[in-house]
Amino acid sequence: MKLPLPFVALALAILGPIPREVTAQEQREHRPLFAALFGNRQDKSDADQGREERKEREVKLAAERERARQLESEQSQPRTDAPAFRGLFSNFRRDDTSSSQKQAIPSFKNQRIKVRKGHLDSLTPENALLEISILDQRARLYKTNGDKKQLVIDTYVSTGKNGYATPTGSFSVKEKLKDKRSTLYGEFLNSSGQSIGGGHIREMPSHAARFQGTEMPYWLRIDGPIGLHVGPVPNYPASHGCIRVPASIQPLIFSKVDIGTPVVVTY
Repeated sequence: MKLPLPFVALALAILGPIPREVTAQEQREHRPLFAALFGNRQDKSDADQGREERKEREVKLAAERERARQLESEQSQPRTDAPAFRGLFSNFRRDDTSSSQKQAIPSFKNQRIKVRKGHLDSLTPENALLEISILDQRARLYKTNGDKKQLVIDTYVSTGKNGYATPTGSFSVKEKLKDKRSTLYGEFLNSSGQSIGGGHIREMPSHAARFQGTEMPYWLRIDGPIGLHVGPVPNYPASHGCIRVPASIQPLIFSKVDIGTPVVVTY
């Protein structure tokens, strides 16, 4: 049945044109129009997401700053629960860093030890260069050849905590001892040889019979009382200035350097 023409015209005026699929050519021709109509909505969504990410980063940064501020505040207060440990050397049996202090110190998650075994035989004390990065909390032993250097050993370490910073600069190995005990830090023993506490030798109580220094195996002195030695290596700076190295790698480093080997400590 044919509809009267006026009726068709009226229906089109009310309902609009019959929907149809937009051709690819029409999409190309009207792409600027589509972008103008719908692109702003996507741009706005991207902008909102970017603002949220920036806000999240700012909140995290503010939290890190607040934890650092709390750390400084705690360190300025005298301790009453245990003897204060002062000085440059690490104490293997004690760690006077509180849990809140550990949270405020950056964490170093990459604790892998890397050794390029193919270069070990050609690495000697004469061509060795030891570099310590406080920021990375890593020690790297290189084989040098003129201006070139080849990484051979790369390990995580623990340097001086807040208030006991490991000094930076260019040094050299000045003393090399396989067996070494601290002359400053250790345990206080009674007449039966039992420990009655520990700390700096100046804090030795009058009823203690003798002082026993903390063990620091595979000792490499680089500057005054500062050196590298085997010790506990958490994932944050924790020593009193020395550079603690894992027991699994320090003997190898010890065997590849000697008196006079250059050591560079950078922040």
